[in-house]
Amino acid sequence: MDISIAYAQIDFTAGAVEQNYNNIKQAWQQASKMNADVLCLPEGVLHGYPCGDLAYKPAYMKKVHDYINEMILESVNYSTTLIVGSLFLGSPQDKLPYNSALVIAGGKLQHLVHKQDLPNYGVFDDKRRYKVSESNSVINIKGVNIGILICEDAWNDYVSADLKKQGANILLNINASPWDDKKVERRFQTITKRVQENDLPIIYINRVGGQDSLVFDGRSFVLDHKGSMISQAKSWESDIILTNWKLENNILLSTDEKKSVIQDKTDPNNSIEGEYYQAMMCGLSSYYNKNGFKNGVVLGLSGGIDSAITAAVAVDALGKENVHCILMPSPYTSQASLDDAQGCVDNLGVSFKSISIEPAMTAFNSMIGDALESEVQGITAENIQSRSRGLLLMGVSNATGKMLLTTGNKSEVAVGYATLYGDMCGGYSVLTDLYKTKVFNVCKWRNQHIPKNSLSNNPKAMPDSVISKPPSAELRPDQKDEDSLPPYEILDGILELLVENDYNIAECVNAGYELETVKHVRRLFKLAQYKRYQSAPGVVLTARPFIVSRRYPLTDGYWE
Repeated sequence: MDISIAYAQIDFTAGAVEQNYNNIKQAWQQASKMNADVLCLPEGVLHGYPCGDLAYKPAYMKKVHDYINEMILESVNYSTTLIVGSLFLGSPQDKLPYNSALVIAGGKLQHLVHKQDLPNYGVFDDKRRYKVSESNSVINIKGVNIGILICEDAWNDYVSADLKKQGANILLNINASPWDDKKVERRFQTITKRVQENDLPIIYINRVGGQDSLVFDGRSFVLDHKGSMISQAKSWESDIILTNWKLENNILLSTDEKKSVIQDKTDPNNSIEGEYYQAMMCGLSSYYNKNGFKNGVVLGLSGGIDSAITAAVAVDALGKENVHCILMPSPYTSQASLDDAQGCVDNLGVSFKSISIEPAMTAFNSMIGDALESEVQGITAENIQSRSRGLLLMGVSNATGKMLLTTGNKSEVAVGYATLYGDMCGGYSVLTDLYKTKVFNVCKWRNQHIPKNSLSNNPKAMPDSVISKPPSAELRPDQKDEDSLPPYEILDGILELLVENDYNIAECVNAGYELETVKHVRRLFKLAQYKRYQSAPGVVLTARPFIVSRRYPLTDGYWE
């Protein structure tokens, strides 16, 4: 018996049920033209995963079910069976929907599978929003027994083992698996393990695109029953691939040519720096486009490395015509920073203006000085500069409809080395989950490569001096970041232990860091929690992004 199964990784948006349905139809039509017997689409493709508390909303769930009925009616026009991820209410009385896979063909809902293993860690909150299922069953299509796994169902062994016992010949694993910097290898190892345990081929289908802070890299793939790669879809873009199979002696064999590699290791886009860059581009373009922004973005360009790479990502993701930069020098801004900012503008080809903040500084110093009945000094004077810039940028954003990009990196966000209502102003951030040392590495990478899917053809985004000079906020004469913080190599090393690994102070010291430095960083980190609560959303790049995954209380009396 022969069967052809197409798998498609497509983009979709939470809540945009009609738009998602149209994207489903487009993929369905394409699979039909390929003469596929089956088309398999990602988890949650109809309702948009993750959809947050929309899952509780009766009117929203009614709309989801209306479009499920539309798909059932539409199926009479296709010979291709559709397997599609969607929310599904088991009964009108249910308070929570299932996270489900629907098998639709011939004007009927042929089969229904509900997710059994609901993740509740990291960025996931499924147990709060979905009803758990305690069973699963195979479906027979063209004489082939197909078992369906929904994302996390494949990360533990019991669901696939049960489907194997029921006589499954192949497993289809539909996913909305967000990218992070360690996810790709973990995914492949996990799915390979399921193949080895059950001697069954698996088709792993993932989504692409962004949803709020999460980004999805696609990279769907197929392994035969021996674990050999049959095919793999593209990374960071939509794709559809047809696979062909033959059932012999109850073993489903691929009739396609096997692939020997997961990804091309020689492609610079597959380096970790290239992956970070693709993720940032994906997050920004998805957030910008899906939220209906039309007038471009604006950001403050200082001549420093963070604003330079933010501008570069914006140009690559949105096009230079949609990026506007404002240089905002103060009396403390060096000529080198002015030159570097101009160099970024020239390299990227963006529009810009240079506006001095000295008049605002003078006015606010006078006003606040009158309120204090004393001269404004120290951190208050420094924050006035940052907030003057923030006010200017927000005013431009308000007046023009341009989305303001904030430029703080994870190191700064971690220790509070940023000013509320100043440089923290903004609607979105591409650096919020990227440590400063990694920012340097990504900048070096971008200056040597044009990213995949870039809307720019300039191989060099910024002058080399932006990368080589010591970081400085330039809020007082001859200021350097290391005046207030440990060197970034040390700071980031400690932060990775505190944040990514939840180390305590003693464990950080045992890892080789000096006690007083660890205590200083730990104190700054804890005190900055209130700032993180008020920070702009941004692209998730690691397994422990702030707020989205690391959910510590704002009022926290625990001190080590």
